[in-house]
Amino acid sequence: MAQGQPTRNPGAARRRRRPLRILAIALSVLVALLFIAGVVVAVFGLSIAAGIVRDRVASAANDSVRGSVSIGDVALSWRGPQRVDHLVLRDPEGAVVADVTLHADTGVLALIFGSRDLGELRVAGLVNIVKDPGREQTTLARAIEPREAPPGAPSGPATPSGGPSRLPQGLAARLVVDQFRVSYADRAAAGPAASAEATIDGAAEFRVGAPALAKFTLDALVDGSPASASLDITVGNLTTADGLLTVEHAVANGALSARAPAGFLAALPGVGEWIDLPALNATANDEARVDAKITANAGQASAALAIVGPGLAADLDLAADLEGDDARVWLTRPGSASFIVTPRMLARAQGETPSLALARPARVAANLEAFSMPMPIGGAADLRGAALKASISADDFIGSVNIPGESSPRPFALEGIAVRLTADDLARHALLEAATRATLDGEQAGAVQIDMVAEGLADAQGQPRGMPERLRGVASVTGLATALLQPFVQDAGLILAQDLGPSLNLALRAESSDAAPGVTTIALSADADNLAADGEFDVSTDRVRSRAEGLEVTLRRVSPAVQRLIARNGADARAAVNGPVSLTLRDVDVPLADGSPLLHRAAAAARVSTSGVRIGVGGEEETVALRTIEAGATLVPGEPARVGFLADDARTGMNAAGDFRLVGLFGADGSINPDLARPVGTARVKDLPVSLARLAGLGDMVDLIAAAAGETISVAATTSEGPNGALGAELSAQSTRLSAAASALARDDAIELRAASANLTATPDLVQRALAQFAPDLSPRPALARDARLAAEIAPVVIPADGFLKPNLARAGDVKATLRSGDDIVVVGAVTLDEQPVDVGVRAFVAEATYALGRSEATGARLRADVFEPATPDRRVAGLNASVDLAAGAIAQGSVRLEGLDTARADALLKQPGLLEWSLGPSADLSATLKPTGPWPPEKGVGAEPGALVAEAAINSPKLTTSAALRADDDAITLLRPMEARWTMDPRWASAYALKPDAGLRVTEPIALTARIERLAIARGDGPLKPGVFALDASVSAPSASFETIKNESITLGGVAAKAATDPTGASLAFDASI
Repeated sequence: MAQGQPTRNPGAARRRRRPLRILAIALSVLVALLFIAGVVVAVFGLSIAAGIVRDRVASAANDSVRGSVSIGDVALSWRGPQRVDHLVLRDPEGAVVADVTLHADTGVLALIFGSRDLGELRVAGLVNIVKDPGREQTTLARAIEPREAPPGAPSGPATPSGGPSRLPQGLAARLVVDQFRVSYADRAAAGPAASAEATIDGAAEFRVGAPALAKFTLDALVDGSPASASLDITVGNLTTADGLLTVEHAVANGALSARAPAGFLAALPGVGEWIDLPALNATANDEARVDAKITANAGQASAALAIVGPGLAADLDLAADLEGDDARVWLTRPGSASFIVTPRMLARAQGETPSLALARPARVAANLEAFSMPMPIGGAADLRGAALKASISADDFIGSVNIPGESSPRPFALEGIAVRLTADDLARHALLEAATRATLDGEQAGAVQIDMVAEGLADAQGQPRGMPERLRGVASVTGLATALLQPFVQDAGLILAQDLGPSLNLALRAESSDAAPGVTTIALSADADNLAADGEFDVSTDRVRSRAEGLEVTLRRVSPAVQRLIARNGADARAAVNGPVSLTLRDVDVPLADGSPLLHRAAAAARVSTSGVRIGVGGEEETVALRTIEAGATLVPGEPARVGFLADDARTGMNAAGDFRLVGLFGADGSINPDLARPVGTARVKDLPVSLARLAGLGDMVDLIAAAAGETISVAATTSEGPNGALGAELSAQSTRLSAAASALARDDAIELRAASANLTATPDLVQRALAQFAPDLSPRPALARDARLAAEIAPVVIPADGFLKPNLARAGDVKATLRSGDDIVVVGAVTLDEQPVDVGVRAFVAEATYALGRSEATGARLRADVFEPATPDRRVAGLNASVDLAAGAIAQGSVRLEGLDTARADALLKQPGLLEWSLGPSADLSATLKPTGPWPPEKGVGAEPGALVAEAAINSPKLTTSAALRADDDAITLLRPMEARWTMDPRWASAYALKPDAGLRVTEPIALTARIERLAIARGDGPLKPGVFALDASVSAPSASFETIKNESITLGGVAAKAATDPTGASLAFDASI
């Protein structure tokens, strides 16, 4: 063995080669698996992907629209083509609206390996649009109506911003529309354009670095008349070869042309309603056309538009410079536009109750002599250097006007309509001139004249100002017939010809001076036979201030209007206002922000006043004679608005005053928030005549109110701020016989009634009037013997609210009211016994009632009182306790209990000596309960729900003890359980009430009677003993009975017993007696 050479180990070599063999085998297996997987993917992958694409696309579409989307088949190919067959859209009822096929010739493999040429996408198919009778939307509109996005749905991706836009190099695509058919059918239409059939053909092509092309044609038949449209546009230099978008260098040429029968326009929803073909001397077959051309090259562009249609025409040519700091758009030659107003168009514009009617169509024409304007930057207009010369003229509007209250329309005309606007630089100077005149019945009915110059219309950036820097000129309406304005105020009950006068003059004068740049003085005036108004204000872009006396308005005579308003409300009253009504608005200083007033930082004082107001109610010539009435409002910067009123009456001494701060009306940003306003302050009216309740429609209650409260009443209300925007209120009323008070807290979520009470002196006259008002048929009518003090109280209650002062009674609980007497109450003729009135006295009277606000029904009542005999009021006759529980307005359960009945006093009260004392003993307890089951009285008719009334009564006294339970239904009264009565008959009671005076016999000893009834049923309606219903099983017994005849002969009977019972059929009655 040579020295220095390692010794070889064959086993070790084999061990070293083994891992390499394993690695080679593993790599071979992996390659084989990858090859197999590639084959599987190549053969089956696209089929699997096609199914996924079909299901995902259909699912996403169905989640987005209210219709339904299905895809018949998706075929994907590595080398192409790709197909989507029968992409079908249905409306919510399942009718097919669209059936589309998509064909793309590009291959999936090419896209995977980086190709950006999307190839040709060919679209074919049909869309079928139907409008069904009684429906506003077509089938297409219903099918594509968006669904509401589910909560938490992701929003679209943010739009990238910044840097030049670039498209992928090599991006290309071609869209081909091949005989795409569209049909339309209005199944309810009887007029033009009930059906249309159209075919769309064309192609659009785009490739980076090459011109973009689009050319489409549409050929249609509308009710058999041909229609067509074409679009042909080429845009070059849109992108560079490497994909950079260069819109500013684009060169474009395009044309749009459309032709359609006029009947098609007359049938379009939202458009056709305004088109009246017969009035326009047009037919459904007349042609309407639109032609538009556009060219653009190196930042220069031009456009031409021509429209000719039924009653409509427009002709405009524009040019634009799109580059540089002086980019602008201008009119290359005078343009025009016109439309014809038809009688139907004017009637529709006025809504459901048109007052103006045209006798013939009238054309309105606009002529645009010159127009030039800088191109808007970022969507904002720049008026610097903008020029406009335009005029509007119109044919005379000849027709008639309906004046409310008049039986027939009156001839009316609007003549000489002309408007002209001239501005060489809109930012600096503009002149507006306008004029027209009206006639009514051929006589002058008003003339409008406007001659106004505005300067400084824009700020330094060319943005329009809220108010021009300078305004000079006059706008006036002279001799305006107020009859023409009557439709606008008819619902308010005004008659302008009487309340203002037959004619009205209005004027606005504007002046500006260099001494006060940016300030325009506006003078307003109005005058009529019964009206005078004048006011002056300084107006600037940031403030409005009043000048001198501000605004003063005077109405010289308002009595007819006031009387008319009272009559509209149905009040039994007359009113006269001898003095004028004046309105003043002074010390006005209102800051403006973007033209909007900042009222929270404003100052103003408004006042309305009049005098000599005389009101007579209920036939009275004069109920009140108000010397003055005044109301006002004040604004002070940084403070809540303040309102108040004052009034005083020379005849009754009545006076009223109020002062409130409207806390929260203005937000910190100056917004007006009426829902958040809290009136904090005090209002009071002293000695208010209750007869004025007639003005509130309570004429039939006035006498009753006067009997309860007196001739006058004083009321007061005080409100205060509570925590978290709550409002506290304290209310009170006071008169000679009545006092009332309430305390409440109103929050956004609830209204708390914290306390409410009233005290009333009930007089005999009040009771008589109340019974006459509410129980006129009651006879005989009980009466109150003397005055009685009553106190009412409502327990605290919380009523949920859906906002401030918006109670939600449906969620409210029960409210409880209590009425108590502070004096003994003596009722004359409270009950009648043997046709004789019986007087009853009541002491410690307490009545309670509960009312479920949520169900708007009473739920129960309780009554407690001590009854006494008016002749001996120091001793109680009995204690009375009564209660009733109600459900759904019917009695659910009721009970009455007389406790500790003093029978001797009761006999005296009833004027029946011994009736109760001898039969019951010196005292007794009596009770009765009633409990209906089902409706009571029972319902009648087929399917009626059966009803019954269960009554239980009990008597517990020294001489009589018994109890019974009875059931009354529609057919019978039935004893529910056996009853027993034990009665010791007093000889005096028997002689007075049981035996007739000529009987010749009297009871000499008490008789201990025991009566038992095992069974009892008495028929109702057809006689108590009706066979099949009547049933009886009763017995009575007494150990002995002693009598004495008129001859003083004594008779004693022992073992007295009697029994009566019916057979099972109730047809016969057996009677047994033994002594």
